[in-house]
Amino acid sequence: MKLKEIKAIVVHWDDPQGGTNSIEGLSDYLTERATADYHYLVKGLKMIQRHPTNKKLWHCGNKTYTVDAQVWFGGRYCPAWTHSAETPHTSSPNNCTLAVCLLSDYAWGAFSNPTMTKGAALVASLLHSLGLTMAAIWRHSDIVGHERKTCPKPFYEGTGAWSYFLGQVERNLNALDKTIS
Repeated sequence: MKLKEIKAIVVHWDDPQGGTNSIEGLSDYLTERATADYHYLVKGLKMIQRHPTNKKLWHCGNKTYTVDAQVWFGGRYCPAWTHSAETPHTSSPNNCTLAVCLLSDYAWGAFSNPTMTKGAALVASLLHSLGLTMAAIWRHSDIVGHERKTCPKPFYEGTGAWSYFLGQVERNLNALDKTIS
């Protein structure tokens, strides 16, 4: 199935082996066994695009969504009511979002500076090409609720990493916008 419109970029975190998994290893795992998936994987200075940006993937669905997500995505994508198991994709932010997954670089789950830098550059490039603003960047937990998931975990640990990442995205986006004007 294809995305009809893209309203946001959802940032995820994956740490299948305590920071030791390679980007290629996670890509293989997702291909072979996972039910969820991502459009992009980033670790260090490597980036893999796993799917075209117009492909709908299961990466941020839930039975219920945060109030902020319901407001941003609207009832069509993010209803306040529970959707059925038979039609999990029909009323989900999966219908209008891209998934960018940052892989942890360390056993304790943190991102390295190269991962943050490459991820921020990618997100800025996507925002620019899609005509989206900084407000269109969401953490997975901002959509499904922190009670359900803490993703991306390193951006919730009180280190200022999320603010730092957003600052990097904004600097990259401003540089891209200046090259056009």
